[in-house]
Amino acid sequence: MFKRTLLALAVSGVAVSANAATIYTKASSAVQADVEKAITANAKGVAGEALGADKVFNGAADDNCTALASALGVSLTNDDGAGGKYTVAASGKAGDKAAFAVVSGLNKNEVKMTNNGLCTASVKPGLSTSSVKDGLEYSSVKAIEIKPVIVAGIGGYKDEDTITVNLSGAKVDLTKTTAPTITVGNDGLSSAPANFSFDILDITAERVRFTVQTVNAKNDFVKGGAVLQLGGIFLDSKGLSSDTAVSVDSFATNTSGTDFDVASARVITTLVNQYTASVSSLLDAAIDVGKDRQEFATGTSDALVVAMKKNTDNLELTPAEVHYTITGDFSWMLDDDIDTNKDGKLSSAELGKAVKVAGLTNDAAKSYAVNTDLTKLTVVSTVTGAVDTSATITFTVPGHDEGKLENLMIPVQDFTVAVDVKDNKAFSTAAVNMPALSATNAGAWTLNGSVVIVPYMPFGPNTQPILRHTNAGTRTGDITVRYMVEDEHNAWQPLAAAGVKDAKPGVRNMLNIVTDALKAEGYDSEKSGFKVALEIVTNVPSRDVHVYGGAKVEVDGQDRIHLGTFKTNN
Repeated sequence: MFKRTLLALAVSGVAVSANAATIYTKASSAVQADVEKAITANAKGVAGEALGADKVFNGAADDNCTALASALGVSLTNDDGAGGKYTVAASGKAGDKAAFAVVSGLNKNEVKMTNNGLCTASVKPGLSTSSVKDGLEYSSVKAIEIKPVIVAGIGGYKDEDTITVNLSGAKVDLTKTTAPTITVGNDGLSSAPANFSFDILDITAERVRFTVQTVNAKNDFVKGGAVLQLGGIFLDSKGLSSDTAVSVDSFATNTSGTDFDVASARVITTLVNQYTASVSSLLDAAIDVGKDRQEFATGTSDALVVAMKKNTDNLELTPAEVHYTITGDFSWMLDDDIDTNKDGKLSSAELGKAVKVAGLTNDAAKSYAVNTDLTKLTVVSTVTGAVDTSATITFTVPGHDEGKLENLMIPVQDFTVAVDVKDNKAFSTAAVNMPALSATNAGAWTLNGSVVIVPYMPFGPNTQPILRHTNAGTRTGDITVRYMVEDEHNAWQPLAAAGVKDAKPGVRNMLNIVTDALKAEGYDSEKSGFKVALEIVTNVPSRDVHVYGGAKVEVDGQDRIHLGTFKTNN
């Protein structure tokens, strides 16, 4: 039966473009409530309008069938089958009652009188020209099936016509596209659906061809305006990316080899990452040097807010978890108020005292974890239904301990955050990762004062150090000092005795107070030599503070002078 078709395809045809076919991305049956809303959008809701005062089908007999037909873009069909017409309400008058019906497989509305004062509105399917958005991550575990729609041109299709469907932007998966289909609803066919089939002629990586087969070539045909729903065409996952846009075009060829019903290409699907996240509020707390850097200037908490958007509207994975990965310096979480068992290992429960994810509707906090270097924090929330559009991750520090210096200091630091959504393993043994945000700036914690590092200062019997602190501004602020001794310390040690309360602007000799404080810690420069690094924190604007350091060292009867001027170093 295919012989004539195959021969015809070898003949060069002439394309016919007038009233040709059109490609759509989706067809959906008309919904009564939606049609009622559209028809009555500007109606006054009075008798004699298309749907009368009640604005619904199958309501009171206050409709007007002629006005209803006009609202649907057609003329009223009125034939009683006996050469006459049914009674219909006059223009602007009530008296008709309209019923609703769905048109299946035909792009045509109809309003038809069925009896005196009774009509039925048969409403065509809704046709979309907007491409669907399928998930790129979905395509990694499940083949993307495209379902384009062809609305036939004015001539429709007849027995042994060939319909060619071309793809661009992606390839057909030949291992899965083994039985593509064309389906046409009853209203798009001239006779019973059982009299029709759309047989596969051939399948390649770029196209699929069907042949129309009918029982009775004379009486069986696909109507002009018929809605042809395609299915069973799967995309090869190779080469798919977030830039992929898949287009479909089509044409028909009759048995004489003439091409007709040429439909221009339309983008059917675009592949997108299922989720995109962004930072809507940064971490931006100022560490208060006046509170020994154990608390923020605004209190004990700071929050990061992450917004989430779903990009897909068709084929997509079901989310199960959201993972927020935050980088920073989380050494402050080893404070005894957080690491309650003091084992240096932070459990999810312990971390929950320092960080919480909130602001959730469908999601719920599941777990918290930090790496051994205390530089990467992972916050996990479980998803019920849709992923929440916003999540607030709040950090809470132990706070100022009123000068006891037992609580750990908050490090100055920059943050990044990355967001990944995990699926529910519906199509795979391992959860599919849906990256929503690569590591991006999440804010910073800065100081509200000056921090100056003096990296080298020698002390000893043959050494005369120099240490001057200059506040060139107008504000008064406390000075605190920390130190490290070479070959002894690998972290800053508090030097509380070297602190100065309410230090006024001007030049201050810090040497004596630092020397005495070091002596109290067991480092007596009159007895032995040692080298220290100093951190000098001043609770005034950083731009105002300078530190001048140096030392005169006597070696083998010769004096050597080491000098340096130091500015803020965060």
